[in-house]
Amino acid sequence: MKICLSTETFADIPDEIAQEFDVKVIHTNVIMGEEVKIDGVDITAQDVFDYYDQTGNLTRTTAINEAQFTEYFTELLKDSDQVLHISFTSKSSATCEEAKKAAEKFDGKVVVVDSLTLSSAIALIVMKARDFINENSEATAIEIAERLENEVIPNTQASFVVNTLTYLYKGGRCSGLTMLFANVLHIKPQIIVDHGEMRSLNRYRGADPKIIEDYTRQLLEQFPDPDLERVYITYPSATREMVEAARKVLEERGFKRIIEGHAGATIATHCGPKTLGVLFINKEPVSWSKNKSN
Repeated sequence: MKICLSTETFADIPDEIAQEFDVKVIHTNVIMGEEVKIDGVDITAQDVFDYYDQTGNLTRTTAINEAQFTEYFTELLKDSDQVLHISFTSKSSATCEEAKKAAEKFDGKVVVVDSLTLSSAIALIVMKARDFINENSEATAIEIAERLENEVIPNTQASFVVNTLTYLYKGGRCSGLTMLFANVLHIKPQIIVDHGEMRSLNRYRGADPKIIEDYTRQLLEQFPDPDLERVYITYPSATREMVEAARKVLEERGFKRIIEGHAGATIATHCGPKTLGVLFINKEPVSWSKNKSN
């Protein structure tokens, strides 16, 4: 059974990881003014930030539609028996639903999984899917999907600290009062993905590297038994000091592989510059609680 693993640029999966784990990626579109750009091809996160600085306008993202998925899955099946596609959370985009509608045309040969998460958390799920395929070469796409839905997706932790709420506000994901309060007081909120939806949890103040160190340590206090195989540090832009602050804590905890993921234009449109997230798979289902020290 040859299963083709697939995801979207929403997953922010680095090219070298996509090659190593043999993952195909369908690109999302980003609208910049009157132009349609292809994420990962002719637009980057920095282009998004530069456009906002120059115009005061955000780029916009669009869901991949059924027709695009149909064409994409058709091509993948030329070299595979089945396709296992792991999609961006259905709670924030129509992309997953469009993928599922396209999959219905292929008589069970295409299986779509709702990741209920975003960015490199999706990449972690995709990598785990490859682990499962390698463990059992006779497994079908639906069997792998069931394992992901039961054993992996509920345990996947996705969160990040944003430097400014301006992008979330302009994208309609927070109120103007919340944005003003956070920006004036220099508060850096932690945004978590909870059952597929984003919400704020803890709040931080201070120098960026110290914030990231505190955030990473508190994550590991809340989830003290992570799968140490892999962890992502993901950001659209960040200082080296911020990245190293997270890396230091993760190395101390004993993660075997620390992967730096650079968020693409799609994710950057919603989070803004100097956003940084630490993402890993927990050994137990994720349940969020506010840290009392913040």
